[in-house]
Amino acid sequence: MPIVLAQQADGLLISDLGESGRATVVLQERIDQAAAAGPAALLAVWREGLAAIAAVHLCGQHLSQAFDRNLVQCPDGVIGYIDFEDDPSEVMTLAECQARDWLSYLHSTAMMLEAAAPQAAGQHWHAALSSVNEEVRERIANAARRMKWAQKLPASRRWGRDTQRVRAVARLLGQWYELNKA
Repeated sequence: MPIVLAQQADGLLISDLGESGRATVVLQERIDQAAAAGPAALLAVWREGLAAIAAVHLCGQHLSQAFDRNLVQCPDGVIGYIDFEDDPSEVMTLAECQARDWLSYLHSTAMMLEAAAPQAAGQHWHAALSSVNEEVRERIANAARRMKWAQKLPASRRWGRDTQRVRAVARLLGQWYELNKA
């Protein structure tokens, strides 16, 4: 756990997440490596990210940018968080910030999941959201409704990676949303 070295109204200086001589590993790298090992390994690492975000939310907090590149595995195995350049709570409610965290994580990981294990990822996503508060779930359901059209974007790489990411997120959200409509 990092130590607060200095703080003031507009900033915070903390120690490194890792111990000297032992590096942290960005979750994005672990996900890439796990994908090469197969769908089960990929899902296991991805669920670690889900659990890390849920832990922050259970404390009534949110992250700044919850992309897989901003979650790191510390030498002790705990997932840490980096990149707090902005504070979305300056313009959003806590529920909106937390929904943004989930959507950011999905945006950064859904394309890999869709290629390897879309159904299993949908099941794990559904399970992760079962313990999320209702207001956050409503925000995510709203995003799923609004993104439904994006499920039909072409699968061709000719449309670029961003288009493929949006399509993958929309499809993952769509699986969960369809199960929860009623």
